[in-house]
Amino acid sequence: MSPFAKLLHDYRIKAGLRQKELADLLGYEQSYLSALELGLKGPPNREFAGQLVKVLELDQDEQITLREALAASQRKVDVPNEAPIEIFWMCHKLRQQIDRLHPLQIELMTTALNLPSEFNLVNTELPARLRRRSHKSTIQGGQK
Repeated sequence: MSPFAKLLHDYRIKAGLRQKELADLLGYEQSYLSALELGLKGPPNREFAGQLVKVLELDQDEQITLREALAASQRKVDVPNEAPIEIFWMCHKLRQQIDRLHPLQIELMTTALNLPSEFNLVNTELPARLRRRSHKSTIQGGQK
């Protein structure tokens, strides 16, 4: 179930409405609302979300939560063309395993993604001049 599907269900229940009643108020078919709540359909368009805000008279905090749930419920990820090749391989591997991830894997990935995006790590790579010397001494050492 997507975050939007759960939130839509919760907001409808909180309003004390049946699916058919909310669907009629929104101007949509009950079957569409049901498919949204079950997560069978992707998140709806802005028009639907706007109608939902009006009909359920959502306050500012609820509207923010709704926008976040809509964003989190998107099913596709666009990889920028200029992304490093490692990102493409990581996305490929994730697509292959997305339906079989263990909860610990999900927790670890979430933890990693919540880390600060910029680290003040010291560059562990040797300067070019020292690398050449290290490389030469290794070669020379191997020849003895």
